[in-house]
Amino acid sequence: MHKTRSVGIDEEKSAAKMVSLGIFELVCDVNEIPETISKSELKELAQQAGFDIKKSWTLQATFDNLIKTKSGQTFLKELAESKPVLTFKGGYLQDLKHIFDHQERIKRTVDLLAMF
Repeated sequence: MHKTRSVGIDEEKSAAKMVSLGIFELVCDVNEIPETISKSELKELAQQAGFDIKKSWTLQATFDNLIKTKSGQTFLKELAESKPVLTFKGGYLQDLKHIFDHQERIKRTVDLLAMF
């Protein structure tokens, strides 16, 4: 969600609303960090925490090097807890798949209609 502010979305309010609907849940999963944070933000936070981060490292390389050490794992766990992510509740995944499948089936028709 790190790019949502630029389009005027209040992340905290939006996340709270989605959780209140009962379809999503907040999770603090360390493995979600590469998907939810920018390379520069992770590098900056890691350097502020005292880790030696190389400029040439990609986001994934930074994450991989941090998770190799006990102190890096602790840092990543604290980071995940400070930035929980929304995940779709498992009981609704089949419904979501049906929606996506339906979207694919009607995409061409919608595109044709939108041309007029």
